[in-house]
Amino acid sequence: MRTSSGLALVALALGSAAWVPTADFKQDSATHVWKGTVSGVAGTVFEYLAPYDRGLHKLVVWENVDDPYKISVYKNLLSSTTTSSGIGTTLESREVKLGSSSVETVDVGDSHYITAVQVCTNNNKIKGVRIWGRSLKNDGALNVAEIKSEYELPNCNGNWGAKVSCGDEKIATGIRAHAKEPWNGFSGLTLRCGKVIPK
Repeated sequence: MRTSSGLALVALALGSAAWVPTADFKQDSATHVWKGTVSGVAGTVFEYLAPYDRGLHKLVVWENVDDPYKISVYKNLLSSTTTSSGIGTTLESREVKLGSSSVETVDVGDSHYITAVQVCTNNNKIKGVRIWGRSLKNDGALNVAEIKSEYELPNCNGNWGAKVSCGDEKIATGIRAHAKEPWNGFSGLTLRCGKVIPK
Protein backbone atom coordinates (compact mmCIF):
# COMPACT_ATOMS: atom_id res chain seq x y z
CA MET A 1 0.00 0.00 0.00
CA ARG A 2 2.78 2.42 0.91
CA THR A 3 4.72 1.53 -2.24
CA SER A 4 1.67 1.97 -4.46
CA SER A 5 0.82 5.32 -2.94
CA GLY A 6 4.41 6.46 -3.19
CA LEU A 7 4.59 5.57 -6.89
CA ALA A 8 1.32 7.33 -7.51
CA LEU A 9 2.60 10.45 -5.80
CA VAL A 10 5.83 10.37 -7.80
CA ALA A 11 3.91 9.92 -11.05
CA LEU A 12 1.55 12.73 -10.11
CA ALA A 13 4.44 15.03 -9.28
CA LEU A 14 6.23 14.20 -12.53
CA GLY A 15 3.04 14.65 -14.49
CA SER A 16 2.39 18.04 -12.92
CA ALA A 17 5.89 19.21 -13.70
CA ALA A 18 5.72 18.07 -17.32
CA TRP A 19 2.14 19.06 -18.19
CA VAL A 20 1.71 22.15 -20.33
CA PRO A 21 -1.76 23.35 -21.42
CA THR A 22 -2.34 23.00 -25.14
CA ALA A 23 -5.05 24.30 -27.44
CA ASP A 24 -7.66 21.96 -28.92
CA PHE A 25 -8.52 24.37 -31.72
CA LYS A 26 -6.97 27.00 -33.97
CA GLN A 27 -8.26 30.07 -35.74
CA ASP A 28 -9.76 29.49 -39.16
CA SER A 29 -7.88 32.24 -40.99
CA ALA A 30 -10.19 31.96 -44.00
CA THR A 31 -13.03 33.35 -41.87
CA HIS A 32 -11.15 36.34 -40.38
CA VAL A 33 -12.93 39.65 -40.81
CA TRP A 34 -12.51 43.08 -39.26
CA LYS A 35 -15.85 44.49 -38.22
CA GLY A 36 -16.41 47.73 -40.11
CA THR A 37 -18.16 49.48 -37.25
CA VAL A 38 -16.18 51.19 -34.49
CA SER A 39 -17.88 51.37 -31.12
CA GLY A 40 -17.09 54.87 -29.93
CA VAL A 41 -15.10 57.30 -32.08
CA ALA A 42 -12.73 56.29 -34.89
CA GLY A 43 -9.18 57.63 -35.07
CA THR A 44 -5.54 56.51 -35.18
CA VAL A 45 -5.46 52.70 -34.99
CA PHE A 46 -3.48 50.63 -32.47
CA GLU A 47 -3.81 46.91 -33.29
CA TYR A 48 -3.29 43.52 -31.67
CA LEU A 49 -3.74 40.09 -33.31
CA ALA A 50 -3.86 37.00 -31.10
CA PRO A 51 -1.64 33.98 -31.99
CA TYR A 52 -3.28 31.32 -34.17
CA ASP A 53 -4.37 29.16 -31.20
CA ARG A 54 -5.64 31.96 -28.93
CA GLY A 55 -8.75 34.11 -28.53
CA LEU A 56 -9.38 37.30 -26.53
CA HIS A 57 -11.10 37.27 -23.12
CA LYS A 58 -10.12 40.34 -21.06
CA LEU A 59 -9.41 44.07 -21.47
CA VAL A 60 -7.81 46.31 -18.86
CA VAL A 61 -8.21 50.05 -19.44
CA TRP A 62 -5.76 52.36 -17.70
CA GLU A 63 -6.68 56.00 -17.04
CA ASN A 64 -4.15 58.71 -16.27
CA VAL A 65 -5.32 62.28 -15.51
CA ASP A 66 -8.72 61.43 -17.04
CA ASP A 67 -7.22 59.99 -20.25
CA PRO A 68 -7.75 56.28 -21.15
CA TYR A 69 -4.20 56.09 -22.48
CA LYS A 70 -3.45 52.35 -22.22
CA ILE A 71 -5.33 49.09 -22.87
CA SER A 72 -3.96 45.66 -21.92
CA VAL A 73 -5.36 42.77 -23.97
CA TYR A 74 -5.50 39.22 -22.54
CA LYS A 75 -5.83 35.96 -24.47
CA ASN A 76 -6.99 32.36 -23.82
CA LEU A 77 -5.93 29.10 -25.39
CA LEU A 78 -8.59 27.88 -27.83
CA SER A 79 -10.00 24.98 -25.82
CA SER A 80 -13.30 23.79 -24.37
CA THR A 81 -11.53 23.50 -20.98
CA THR A 82 -9.07 26.34 -21.25
CA THR A 83 -7.19 28.49 -18.78
CA SER A 84 -5.86 31.96 -19.49
CA SER A 85 -2.55 32.13 -21.31
CA GLY A 86 -1.92 35.63 -20.02
CA ILE A 87 -1.43 39.06 -21.46
CA GLY A 88 -1.18 39.43 -25.22
CA THR A 89 -0.05 43.01 -25.44
CA THR A 90 -0.51 46.51 -24.08
CA LEU A 91 -1.56 49.27 -26.47
CA GLU A 92 -0.57 52.81 -25.51
CA SER A 93 -1.72 56.04 -27.16
CA ARG A 94 0.74 58.18 -25.20
CA GLU A 95 3.20 58.06 -22.31
CA VAL A 96 2.05 58.29 -18.72
CA LYS A 97 1.97 61.75 -17.12
CA LEU A 98 2.27 62.93 -13.54
CA GLY A 99 -1.11 62.78 -11.84
CA SER A 100 -3.81 60.39 -10.68
CA SER A 101 -4.30 56.99 -12.34
CA SER A 102 -6.94 54.27 -12.20
CA VAL A 103 -7.59 50.86 -13.74
CA GLU A 104 -10.82 49.27 -14.98
CA THR A 105 -11.22 45.64 -16.09
CA VAL A 106 -13.74 43.73 -18.19
CA ASP A 107 -13.30 39.95 -18.30
CA VAL A 108 -15.57 37.16 -19.59
CA GLY A 109 -13.46 34.51 -17.84
CA ASP A 110 -10.71 32.01 -18.54
CA SER A 111 -13.02 29.60 -20.39
CA HIS A 112 -14.80 32.19 -22.56
CA TYR A 113 -13.95 34.34 -25.57
CA ILE A 114 -15.08 37.85 -26.44
CA THR A 115 -17.86 37.88 -29.04
CA ALA A 116 -18.97 41.53 -28.85
CA VAL A 117 -17.84 44.92 -27.52
CA GLN A 118 -19.48 48.27 -26.79
CA VAL A 119 -17.86 51.53 -25.73
CA CYS A 120 -19.13 54.60 -23.89
CA THR A 121 -17.35 57.88 -24.65
CA ASN A 122 -17.22 61.43 -23.35
CA ASN A 123 -15.25 64.10 -25.18
CA ASN A 124 -13.68 61.46 -27.46
CA LYS A 125 -12.45 59.39 -24.48
CA ILE A 126 -13.49 55.89 -23.46
CA LYS A 127 -15.44 56.07 -20.19
CA GLY A 128 -17.07 52.66 -20.20
CA VAL A 129 -16.66 49.26 -21.86
CA ARG A 130 -18.99 46.28 -22.19
CA ILE A 131 -17.90 42.90 -23.53
CA TRP A 132 -19.86 39.72 -24.14
CA GLY A 133 -18.37 36.23 -24.33
CA ARG A 134 -19.18 32.59 -24.96
CA SER A 135 -17.36 29.31 -24.37
CA LEU A 136 -16.50 26.56 -26.85
CA LYS A 137 -18.14 23.17 -27.12
CA ASN A 138 -16.06 20.02 -27.62
CA ASP A 139 -16.54 20.33 -31.40
CA GLY A 140 -15.48 23.99 -31.51
CA ALA A 141 -18.97 25.45 -31.87
CA LEU A 142 -20.01 28.19 -29.43
CA ASN A 143 -22.23 27.49 -26.46
CA VAL A 144 -25.47 29.48 -26.41
CA ALA A 145 -25.00 30.81 -22.87
CA GLU A 146 -23.43 34.27 -22.84
CA ILE A 147 -21.43 36.15 -20.21
CA LYS A 148 -21.34 39.95 -19.99
CA SER A 149 -18.77 42.10 -18.20
CA GLU A 150 -18.78 45.89 -18.03
CA TYR A 151 -17.63 49.03 -16.28
CA GLU A 152 -19.09 52.51 -16.55
CA LEU A 153 -17.46 55.63 -15.11
CA PRO A 154 -19.68 58.43 -13.76
CA ASN A 155 -18.76 60.72 -16.65
CA CYS A 156 -19.87 58.16 -19.25
CA ASN A 157 -23.26 59.89 -19.06
CA GLY A 158 -24.94 56.99 -20.86
CA ASN A 159 -23.27 57.86 -24.17
CA TRP A 160 -22.90 54.29 -25.40
CA GLY A 161 -21.81 53.68 -28.98
CA ALA A 162 -22.87 50.87 -31.28
CA LYS A 163 -22.48 47.28 -30.10
CA VAL A 164 -19.96 45.53 -32.36
CA SER A 165 -20.77 41.80 -32.53
CA CYS A 166 -18.79 38.98 -34.15
CA GLY A 167 -21.90 36.89 -34.88
CA ASP A 168 -21.97 33.81 -37.11
CA GLU A 169 -20.29 31.48 -34.59
CA LYS A 170 -17.18 33.69 -34.45
CA ILE A 171 -14.99 34.93 -31.59
CA ALA A 172 -12.63 37.89 -31.27
CA THR A 173 -9.12 37.06 -32.50
CA GLY A 174 -7.88 40.64 -32.73
CA ILE A 175 -8.70 44.15 -31.59
CA ARG A 176 -8.16 47.70 -32.83
CA ALA A 177 -8.14 50.52 -30.32
CA HIS A 178 -8.88 53.88 -31.94
CA ALA A 179 -7.61 57.22 -30.70
CA LYS A 180 -9.28 60.33 -32.14
CA GLU A 181 -6.68 62.46 -30.35
CA PRO A 182 -3.89 60.10 -29.19
CA TRP A 183 -2.58 62.58 -26.62
CA ASN A 184 -6.02 62.37 -24.92
CA GLY A 185 -6.25 58.57 -24.92
CA PHE A 186 -8.39 55.98 -26.68
CA SER A 187 -11.79 56.78 -28.14
CA GLY A 188 -13.15 53.56 -29.65
CA LEU A 189 -12.79 49.81 -30.18
CA THR A 190 -13.51 47.29 -32.92
CA LEU A 191 -12.84 43.56 -33.33
CA ARG A 192 -11.34 41.08 -35.74
CA CYS A 193 -13.53 37.99 -35.65
CA GLY A 194 -13.17 34.44 -36.90
CA LYS A 195 -14.31 30.85 -36.48
CA VAL A 196 -12.24 28.10 -34.86
CA ILE A 197 -11.46 24.64 -36.21
CA PRO A 198 -9.73 21.55 -34.75
CA LYS A 199 -5.95 21.66 -34.74
